[in-house]
Amino acid sequence: KLCYTLMLFYYLYTMKQQIVEYFKSLTSENQKELISNLMTELAIDRPTSVGEFKRKQLELSGITCPHCGGVSIIGHGQYQDIKRYRCKSCNKTFNNLTGTAVHKIHKKKLVEQYLFLMLEGSSLRTISKEMDICLKTAFDWRHKILNALNTHTNQKLNGIIEADETFFLFSEKGNKALFRKPRRRGGSASKPGINIDHVAVLTAYERKSGKSLNTVVCKGRITKKALQNGLGKWMDKKSAILCSDSHLTYQRYARENNIDHKCIFVRRKEYVVESIYHIQNVNYLHSYMKNWIRKFNGVSTKYLQNYMNYFNLVISLQKEMNQTKLAIGRVIESNCSYIQRDKIKLQNCIT
Repeated sequence: KLCYTLMLFYYLYTMKQQIVEYFKSLTSENQKELISNLMTELAIDRPTSVGEFKRKQLELSGITCPHCGGVSIIGHGQYQDIKRYRCKSCNKTFNNLTGTAVHKIHKKKLVEQYLFLMLEGSSLRTISKEMDICLKTAFDWRHKILNALNTHTNQKLNGIIEADETFFLFSEKGNKALFRKPRRRGGSASKPGINIDHVAVLTAYERKSGKSLNTVVCKGRITKKALQNGLGKWMDKKSAILCSDSHLTYQRYARENNIDHKCIFVRRKEYVVESIYHIQNVNYLHSYMKNWIRKFNGVSTKYLQNYMNYFNLVISLQKEMNQTKLAIGRVIESNCSYIQRDKIKLQNCIT
């Protein structure tokens, strides 16, 4: 214990030195701005629970019924110090967190710590040990949270949009009744090239804002239907300029939807068109994604979209200061994201 304590003090001392050196390296204006931001952050009346976070959201958006969407709401007493409401339209009762990802989670006070450890990249076993919760509970919480990010509202992508797909081997990790010979982790497909043994993940990157979306779309080669499901509903087709490789599916989709399309002919060693149009940001994201997902030691395909939501969250928050607070806001934003724990294993992102 003494050795562990000494190591901890050394680590904290080293971090302090690095913070001081970083602060000294800033200009006087940036130092003042940083101090101002820190003082503002400390002065804010921060919510102390997920219920408080949700209450702050409802003060801005207004209360609606999670069952029918009605707006005619009245108070309906309290239960365990939690205020409840009743909808006059459907006569059902609810509280602030009904229908959210943390609905029916008993230890709601631990959700903020759980999200912090998730964003740190901790494994389920590490989280289970650190928070003193069951490993199965840690697994269920992860997928309840990640499933909620499916319904997170996104603004339409516009301007220059880079799009390309990457592939993962179809995986049935955890399935004890396979209809094929088991494949070792890191193995290869049964046939050469891209085929039904692969799952396509479509990445769309908005150049202006740096926002990216990663969606599991289909098995095998990408199709027009897959493009519509993974890109069409998020893209402002009138103002967007689509940059992609020379795959015929992208060309036909752009032509049929009257989308301005810049085609990159990689096979001709043409990587940039008109000095601005390229897909290098998407290629970087694919490389980063493959390295990031490797730490999970294989992901079952039925959960792959959840892990893409996880990746989207990590990418979108990597430059933010208070990542955990922003993550909580996104997770509890929707009142239609609750999933029962016995339904988690029945999920399937593709058919």
